[in-house]
Amino acid sequence: MGDYETRPSSESDEEIKYFLAQDSYSHFSLVIKRYRVQLVQYAAKRVGMAAAEDVIQIALTNACESLRGFSQERILNMNLRSWLFTIVTNECNRVLRKKTLQTTTIDPDEDGSLTWLMASDKEQPEEALEIAEMHDAILAAIDKLPPLYRPVIFLRYIEDMKGVDIAAQLQKDLNAIKAQIKRGTALLRVLVLHELEVRGDNQRSARLKEWLSIESERKQKEEER
Repeated sequence: MGDYETRPSSESDEEIKYFLAQDSYSHFSLVIKRYRVQLVQYAAKRVGMAAAEDVIQIALTNACESLRGFSQERILNMNLRSWLFTIVTNECNRVLRKKTLQTTTIDPDEDGSLTWLMASDKEQPEEALEIAEMHDAILAAIDKLPPLYRPVIFLRYIEDMKGVDIAAQLQKDLNAIKAQIKRGTALLRVLVLHELEVRGDNQRSARLKEWLSIESERKQKEEER
């Protein structure tokens, strides 16, 4: 992969993907130059600087090896940044899980938020690409929501905030926020499924439709407690 350099790469993501599609191993140094500093800073916030370097070394090695098995078309169409950050998040989760299991056990799905779409400690780089692409579709759908619903839905599904907390942060009436969550969720379901279908991804469309139904019901029960 070449030596790790701290100078940012001057190439754009599209240019880097073009080179990776030709020979991902030889040109992976472009990825390192462009993203290593950002990835280290991100990992340090999650696991501390002492562990961040090891996390990035493992994550970048996994990414480099995985790219060698990807087709040129897949490399050219992937969201490189989201994929890399998802792999790093996966590795951070492994480090944190290892520390946590020394004293207790936890349910990996207990928070019920969209973090499962961001990353899972069980995911490998191949699956990380799928998760990153689904997350991009969700964010793209939220961005297309009417301004009235956009901040509410972002806080509810991405930040996993409760209605009462959203109302406090946005300084709005709780009943109005609940109504916006209900209507915004319905709009989100339509937009995000359309986003995936436009991409020709019917399998993920069905999977996400199921998740939205489950998540909407969970959040409704949470609000009633």
